[in-house]
Amino acid sequence: MKIRLLLSVCAMGLMLSGCLGTPPEHVCQWQTQKLRVIGGLEAPECAVVHPATGKIYVSNMTVDPKAEGDAKFWGDDGTGSISLLTDSKLETLHWAKSNKIATMHSPKGLCIVGGQLWAADNHQVVVVDIATAKPVKAVDIPGAKFLNDMVSDGKYAYAADTATGRITRVGPGVIQHYKGPASANGLGFRDGKLYCCSWGEHDIFEIDMSGKAEAKPVGLAKEFKGLDGIEALPDGSFLVSDQPNNRIAWVSADFKKTETIAKVNKPADFGIDLKRGRLYVPCFVDNTITVFSLKRK
Repeated sequence: MKIRLLLSVCAMGLMLSGCLGTPPEHVCQWQTQKLRVIGGLEAPECAVVHPATGKIYVSNMTVDPKAEGDAKFWGDDGTGSISLLTDSKLETLHWAKSNKIATMHSPKGLCIVGGQLWAADNHQVVVVDIATAKPVKAVDIPGAKFLNDMVSDGKYAYAADTATGRITRVGPGVIQHYKGPASANGLGFRDGKLYCCSWGEHDIFEIDMSGKAEAKPVGLAKEFKGLDGIEALPDGSFLVSDQPNNRIAWVSADFKKTETIAKVNKPADFGIDLKRGRLYVPCFVDNTITVFSLKRK
């Protein structure tokens, strides 16, 4: 009886301390299901969801088949555009395109700041008025070469430069630089901290917002081959697109565990709609957006 009681007490202690099995924070609480594929896009790179309307905006790089090397995805050719989608279909292919105010070349990362859609476009950031679908401003970023992903903190927009590894905060009268990782790509905020994915280093980095310290890796380089997009989830965990591995991966909040949550060909910078439970994944080589449901298990 004493032995049984002692074993029961020990087992209960192990369970409470997390020694039996995987701790809850290390278990993925999210699952996806493929719903549909929306085609007809032109080398889509990024998807972002308007939180109020649920409309999806997608950047089109519109690759020239005759171009070679970097010019395929970074050429200043004036052919880029932004598409408007609903949850089930492509609504307007060229919802926003070049005008006399701004020329769109090869837009990639998108973010929403108030009533404006901001697009990272090679060496500039193009600002589109959502109500009119018209570019209203083009902000040239000094020294920028390959501006890639974007994210907003609600007040400013941030753009990662894959060529220079620099992250730039952009706003009215504001251009401020931060130290990012080499081949900086995806950007995402969690609890006021900015994180950046590196394509070449295939890791996630925490950015020092004072602008003084180097970007700090979280130590997951062995888990991935090439990271593109990143988004934080409400429980503090992340989703990232591991493009060479053709997957969307979940990353635990403490960066100790990863798990494949969706398989998709060459995923780029995806968008999440938590309100409606959706995950929108661009595939620029297939000219498609794959729509998944996204919910807690």
